[in-house]
Amino acid sequence: MKKYLTLPFIALIALGCKKADVKPKATGLVGKWELRMVSGGFVPFANWAPANGTSFQFNADSTFTQYTSFQLINQGVYSVVENPASMTQMKVQVLYLNHKAYNVMDLKPDTLILGNSAADGIESIYVRQ
Repeated sequence: MKKYLTLPFIALIALGCKKADVKPKATGLVGKWELRMVSGGFVPFANWAPANGTSFQFNADSTFTQYTSFQLINQGVYSVVENPASMTQMKVQVLYLNHKAYNVMDLKPDTLILGNSAADGIESIYVRQ
């Protein structure tokens, strides 16, 4: 009798422990990033509304596309290299587009900040889509 009660109890536990279908959050640079804010330097502070069409798409095969107002303006290959910043000698990550230095990069899970190493430099803030 004990055997007959144990089997359904184990089956009940196994079914009750089913994991929820949760998508893991994307990490790293791969994915689509849309511009949300530009600030610093002599540029007036500007917020960009969602779905503004100014974005980067970084792919796992090291290719990218760049759009402004939904128009393709640049595409090719990208890389990220750790370099000392010219003014502070702190190590920074530099984003290269088509083998040319594009900008200093600060990557957070859902935010990509592109700018330069100067304190009063312009920075563009992108959010992961």
